[in-house]
Amino acid sequence: MYEIWGDAIMSKFEYGIPKLNSTVQKFEKVVQAAGQLLNQDKIKVLFGFESNINIIVDETALEKLDIDKKQFNKILNSEIMFLLECVLDDAEEFALSVPFTIRENKEKLSKIEKDKFENDIRSKINIIKEILVKDELKRRYLIKKYSKLSKINQLSWEINKKLFNSRNNDINFNYATVNIKLTKELEEEVIHLFPFLKSEYKIDEIHFDCDVYDINKLIEFFQEIKQKLEKIK
Repeated sequence: MYEIWGDAIMSKFEYGIPKLNSTVQKFEKVVQAAGQLLNQDKIKVLFGFESNINIIVDETALEKLDIDKKQFNKILNSEIMFLLECVLDDAEEFALSVPFTIRENKEKLSKIEKDKFENDIRSKINIIKEILVKDELKRRYLIKKYSKLSKINQLSWEINKKLFNSRNNDINFNYATVNIKLTKELEEEVIHLFPFLKSEYKIDEIHFDCDVYDINKLIEFFQEIKQKLEKIK
């Protein structure tokens, strides 16, 4: 398994500046492959978990498909995630304007080129809608988007060994330290013109030590929640 998300170019866009410069044919082929993996539960799409959209792909399943892996990764990273969030957020005009403005600032586009570029983006949006956007995905996105609670910004852990305590007692025991960063974003009205700007204003951190027994208890805790959610799905 591996995770794919873009570098935050200019520290403004969650996935970097979207170029959307692949051909519609190549884009559609990648989206079809992603849709196939999604239907097979070989792609996990997470919202508000370490990034706005976090796509986790089963590498073994991807290698079985008739598609260039490098091209798949590039288009998924630089185009699909951006357009998927635009569609889920009902911000299609934003999807059209931002890449267009960026490209026009770098190149002198003729009227024909401008029209083709815009039509290509509209075609890609329609492909995303047809293949990837399902009711459940939309509902999951909206829950996270409008939640007033903190979101997980980062998870990390490390294995440590305690030899002695402050009283010089011999302990000699392995344990894990878990670190969780939680973030809250600015209120919607502050960034409504730029829904994809990363606008964190507060990060809380939780650190705790645990052993295998603690971890087993946590797994039981989350498994119970998972079973309840799956039962009422």
